[in-house]
Amino acid sequence: MAAMTTALAGAFRSARLTYRAIEDIEADKAFVFRALNSDPAALGMASFAIHQPCTRQKSDKNIDTALKASLLSVFICLPNNENNEKVKDPRRSACSS
Repeated sequence: MAAMTTALAGAFRSARLTYRAIEDIEADKAFVFRALNSDPAALGMASFAIHQPCTRQKSDKNIDTALKASLLSVFICLPNNENNEKVKDPRRSACSS
């Protein structure tokens, strides 16, 4: 039983990454819009749709649709630095706790 508990305790981490659920909250929606949907290069590579600027409302609608239709919706994050200080890179703010 101890082995199972130990294995499950680290289920959402790997040696170099952590995983956390994308939640239907303002902070997560703002992060997706800021880091992905407002960056023309990221948006162009992530979508087969006609390349056009994305509004915050459209971004939120896309997130809602994806969360309802997806089997797995996670942020894949780099862990905080060794000193457990908050990460100052705004692209990583969705992963900082």
